[in-house]
Amino acid sequence: MFNCEFSVTIDDTGRIALPRRLRDLLDKEVVLVRGEENCLSLYTIEEWKKLEKLIFGSTNQFSQQDRALRRQYGFTPVEIDKQGRILIPQNLRNYAKLSKECIILGQYEYIEVWAEDSLESYREASREQRRPVSEEISDNIKKKKDLENYGNNAHSGSAGRDNTVSGAEGEI
Repeated sequence: MFNCEFSVTIDDTGRIALPRRLRDLLDKEVVLVRGEENCLSLYTIEEWKKLEKLIFGSTNQFSQQDRALRRQYGFTPVEIDKQGRILIPQNLRNYAKLSKECIILGQYEYIEVWAEDSLESYREASREQRRPVSEEISDNIKKKKDLENYGNNAHSGSAGRDNTVSGAEGEI
């Protein structure tokens, strides 16, 4: 749903203007949550309800570790005004170290709001960690393509015919 990156500026009152491309995908009200790595996560109400159910349905209020996780994901509902802006409360601005230059980063089912310098620092620090993951993804894509192409070239088994056995043919 959200796969994008935008540079935005936070104004003196703590508002950021969401780019039109994003506003068109969002309802009038959204949810802000403390994200990982000191950014903010912005969810549609529908997406937040799914995540909230997962978090609170799989944690226990009597577990210290689970309570800490629940507290991390306390949410703040915010409205998108007529100019497409959202007001980020001061406590969340402090948490994410938002001052002037910000990055809105789409993460498919949610959006992250980063202080520009924090995102650059995070990307630099995690570059070496991402390299093996990228290699693994590349290998998986190649394997998938090899499987899709198996049997489709003239040099594979029975002149390229598909020799798989259907469910009915394989039954005894």
